[in-house]
Amino acid sequence: FTVTATTAPTTTVLLTSRSSVTYGDERGEAFIAIVTGTGGTLPTGTVTFKSGSTVLCSTSTFIRLSEHTILASCSLTNSELPVGTYGSVIATYSGNSHYATSTSSPAQTFTVTKDSTTTRVSETPTTVPYGNESAAVFTVTVTTGNGEAVPNGETVTVKVGSGSVTCTVTLLGGTGHCTLTSNTALAVGGPYAVSAAYAGDGNLNSSSRTATTGLSVETATSTSLTLSTSSVTYGHEGAEIFTVHVTATSGTP
Repeated sequence: FTVTATTAPTTTVLLTSRSSVTYGDERGEAFIAIVTGTGGTLPTGTVTFKSGSTVLCSTSTFIRLSEHTILASCSLTNSELPVGTYGSVIATYSGNSHYATSTSSPAQTFTVTKDSTTTRVSETPTTVPYGNESAAVFTVTVTTGNGEAVPNGETVTVKVGSGSVTCTVTLLGGTGHCTLTSNTALAVGGPYAVSAAYAGDGNLNSSSRTATTGLSVETATSTSLTLSTSSVTYGHEGAEIFTVHVTATSGTP
């Protein structure tokens, strides 16, 4: 007669530390599975966690819970899963020469939500002469709630005054600078409110902020001196006429 060896059955139960995390915070997410065998032998092999066909993580390192039950735990191999809902999350035990494979049921859902952002803006200097508004440098910083960097190349719009005067910051490492392209974009006066708006993207929420100090534009002047003559005779200095010319870039001095 023929003796056919069969593998003992196992059961796998999937646990997750959270069902939802914010974008960029996935590396702290732990997937846990409890694998139970029979006959006093500990299951060995690999436990793989998947969402559909996407492998989230896998591990061959187990913690013994009893004579035939182990705990398998691992964190996401991709610390930045795009925002979305990941359905059909399962844990599969590979089995070994003694134990059969098994898969958790029912499948669970894991969700990645958008992360918050904070935008900050400032300008240096806070006062510029009329006709030289491009001398003001606007600095913008965008940070995320979990501390991850905003992707390089994303942009922030800086608005001055009513909003018709703008410049665009291209972020590198979450920060960037811009200047106004027109030197006569603003009238003398102020302070004009300075604000910055980050539009967000598929993984990050939008945010905006107004600078604590606005931008002021002052009248610029130039002064020149002329003499009626460059030389006078002693005792006739009173005949010398000094003429001062003051020119303003806006209005009359």
